[in-house]
Order: sequence, then C-alpha cells, then structure tokens
Amino acid sequence: NNNNNNSNIINNNNIHQNNTNSQLAQSIPNRPHMGEAQWEAEVRRLFVQERRPGDAVTLTAPSSGLMRCYVKRHKNMIGQTTHFSLFLNSGLHLMSARKRKKSKTPNIIFGLGNEEIFKDTCFCKLRANYSSTEFTLCSRNPRNNEYEVEEEGIVFQYMNSVNRSGPARILTILPSPDIPPATPGRGGDRSLLGSLSSAMRRELSPAQEHRLSLLSSRPPEWDEEVKTYTLDFKGRVRESSVKNFQLVAWDHKADRRGSDLLLQFGRQDDSTFILDFAYPFNAMRAFAAAIAGATSVGKH
Repeated sequence: NNNNNNSNIINNNNIHQNNTNSQLAQSIPNRPHMGEAQWEAEVRRLFVQERRPGDAVTLTAPSSGLMRCYVKRHKNMIGQTTHFSLFLNSGLHLMSARKRKKSKTPNIIFGLGNEEIFKDTCFCKLRANYSSTEFTLCSRNPRNNEYEVEEEGIVFQYMNSVNRSGPARILTILPSPDIPPATPGRGGDRSLLGSLSSAMRRELSPAQEHRLSLLSSRPPEWDEEVKTYTLDFKGRVRESSVKNFQLVAWDHKADRRGSDLLLQFGRQDDSTFILDFAYPFNAMRAFAAAIAGATSVGKH
C-alpha cells in the first residue's frame, strides 16, 4: 500500500542510536515510574471523579511506553477547520481547541472537556508568530490570573539549510515537570525562546539544561518507491501526511537525537489523528504540540 507509513522503517544510522539514550539523559532530566494503564486511570479519576480536569490534563506522562490518545478535527459545511478535540484512547474527552476569530496569526485557545471556549476564560493559549513557524504555549498563572507569565513550551520549525526541498525540522523546549520554573521573561535567556536560541548556538548553561527538556523531530527517510519522506509509526498511522511527525530527545551540544519516541502525531483519516506521548509531556502540552504541527506552514 503506497499510502501506508507503517512499512517504512527509519534508518537507525541516521539518528545515531548507538549509546544515544545514556548520552541524552541530561536532555530529559527525570522520569516518573507509572504504566500506561495507571496513568490513564489517574487521569480519568481526576477528570471524572474528582472533577479536577485541569489537574488531569497537566498530569505528567510516565516514561514506560507511550500514552495513547487521539485528536478529532472538526470542519464546517465549506470544509474549514472549526476546532480540534483531544480524547483518551478509551474515549474520554479531555480538551478542545479552536483558533481565535479575527486573528491574523494562528492564535489557538484551549478549553477543558467539551466546554465552550472563550478567550478570557480559556485554560491555555498557543500563540504563533506571523510566519507560523514558532508557537508558544502559555497557561494561566494562578497567582495573578494572567497568561503571559507561565510559559509551558515552545515549538519551533525551520527548513533544513542543506536541503530546503526536504522536510522541516521541529525543535521543542519544555520546562522540566519536576523542577520549579525559573523566573520567566518575555525575552532574553530567561524566556523559553531565549533558551532555545541558546541551545541552537550550543550556549545553554548547565543550570538551564537542568531545568529544561529539549526535543527534536526524528528525521524521516526518503522512500524511493512512493517518492516521499516516511516514518515508522508501528501500525498506529494509516495515511501519509506532511503533518505526521515524531519527537525524540535532543542533545543540543552534539546535535544528536535519541532513539526513544517521546511524542508522535499522525493521520488516521481526514478527521482523526493519533497522538501518543511520554515524559516530559502531559496531555495539555502534547495536544498543543500536535495543534502546532497541524497548523504550521512548513513540511515536517
């Protein structure tokens, strides 16, 4: 089947798998011990029984395997995307997201469950630059009820300078879930974007490394038979798409990628996408990364 990504296997030599996991330990500082079933049960308990949906979607995923979710894309009568919904694999509706109306750039607002989403009361926001290559996730600061302070992550995409006709690379930076965040800022080295810029220049300080998780997209392989770049999703993805992507740990000093999958997003059909993730992601951050990938302008 020429449209099936599942048979197209990554060449491990291109991602330096040998000894990579131990060398990349500093990129993903700490990993809690919990299985997929335990994590999903706890998310469901917090969301349904405790009625604490905010705690449910910010519960950090374990590192023992990928937590399985799926995303539904909803369109109107003329084929325009109206909003996205995130579900546990078992069907629990965790979050929804939609683009703000009359926004010139992809400014996405998120709500919990199937609640109606308003810009002034939404749970978190995903802001894009004008070219839709840089996305910043901000959550509400419980101390002052503002969004601009609590940076939850940066998704940055750029074209390969060596082969601009090939897929773009995605870099992602997240605050470590287990370490209190440093005093944030809107610019400079204290912002996540500033830290990502430092990492790209190989100038990130050890103190910053300790507080951050750095990730990169796994490079796809060119498949001569189907004339496209492909990734191996181990049976989870049914359709090829330029928006399919996978994230692994990134050692910024050596520009080396890890072998363990930390997030993958891929198309099942026109309206359904799989979203699987592990530590350091939670459902909110993973959903935001998926939305950034789905609405960005470049090829992955």
